[in-house]
Amino acid sequence: MSHLCDTRYRQAGAAARAMLLQAAAQRLNVPAASLRTGNGAVVNGMQRIRYGELAQRIAATPQASLPLRLSRLEPLAYALLRAVFGIVRGGISGPRSGNGGWRVAQARQRRDCMNGLTQARKLLPIVADVPSSTPPPPMDRFDALQLFTRIVELGSFTGAASALEIPRATATHAIKELEARVGARLLERTTRQVRPTLDGQAFYERSKRVLQDLEDAETSLSTQVANPRGTLRLDLHGTHATMIILPRIGEFRARYPHIDLVISSGDRLVDLVGEGIDCVVRAGRPRDSSLVAKRLADMPEVLCASPEYLSAHGTPQHPSELANHVGVGFFSRNSDNRYPFTLNVDGEVREFRARGWISVSDAACYTSAALAGCGLIQVPRFRVEEHLRAGRLVPVLQAWPCPDLPVSALYPFHRQLAPRVRVFVDWVSGLYVERFGPLRAAA
Repeated sequence: MSHLCDTRYRQAGAAARAMLLQAAAQRLNVPAASLRTGNGAVVNGMQRIRYGELAQRIAATPQASLPLRLSRLEPLAYALLRAVFGIVRGGISGPRSGNGGWRVAQARQRRDCMNGLTQARKLLPIVADVPSSTPPPPMDRFDALQLFTRIVELGSFTGAASALEIPRATATHAIKELEARVGARLLERTTRQVRPTLDGQAFYERSKRVLQDLEDAETSLSTQVANPRGTLRLDLHGTHATMIILPRIGEFRARYPHIDLVISSGDRLVDLVGEGIDCVVRAGRPRDSSLVAKRLADMPEVLCASPEYLSAHGTPQHPSELANHVGVGFFSRNSDNRYPFTLNVDGEVREFRARGWISVSDAACYTSAALAGCGLIQVPRFRVEEHLRAGRLVPVLQAWPCPDLPVSALYPFHRQLAPRVRVFVDWVSGLYVERFGPLRAAA
């Protein structure tokens, strides 16, 4: 058989495979991209459907209602399925006669079936497992970037193709085109995982920002301003997340059902632009002038210790006595700075340092150390209110109150027009007003 004919039947084999996948997707009610083929069946997890059963399903389905339209390849693909599986459709009958021929109603159909049967011995693996030799059309550049970022995030071509509801072969071809266009290898592929190369990681970070900026541009000038959508990436201070924001987050979702949230939590400083974070909530005075800061509240603080500590070391009667006491140190993970105690003395804020043998960088550990009798701590009052009421912690030096601690929402300048950021900041501002009262004018 000529090379042209062989190529034609190879394409028809791929088309027949696509028909099998479409039929299986209908049967299982799943995206076709989530299915794989092999060993004579279409597989979805633990479910397997034999090719013969799917071919019978195709034969029993009116051609006009099939989701797949294959133009000139469609009749040949049907013929190949008939030849391979011996199904009956449109006047074509099986089984095969003793001399290897088929009894058919029309001469052209007979020729197609005979050719299909001849090729079936060679092309049956193609029907099952080999994609079409005709490459898919080039993917839109932004779609290719989205595909690339999903592959990096999921570590899988198959997972990314399934998430975007495209065939895996299309995903593979699109990445090859992308790598050729940028002139660099972006992904390292192994049998177990896919991970970015050094160039690929840098390209991934840039791609995320490009896609985010595109989404911002579209939403900021569209009707979505009133009904924002998209993914909002937040980084929240631990106790603010668990005690203030997350207990009410369902209300935010109910108000803005088209915004999906990705939340990281901790006390560390983050690179908002580099890490693709839209907004952070942090206590303390903002130090990064490149960020927009929206003050949410001024939180009262308290200096306190456990009854066991005070029984062993005495209760300080004046701020100057703090130098003779033991304090639990608190430091930033990004530096070696240990934060001093701060009190209002004679109308001004003054710093005091205590001795200490333990330092932590986590807010929950800070409170736990005080409860264990390790020393004095200075914390936002809301964080230890229950311990104060229960007597597990005791306030000291109340005649010299701690200054309020500001808490702010911070976001990059180029994010301030994004509707999803704006509505979150407005919503979370309301939560802090409810908890701590209206903001006082800055001094």
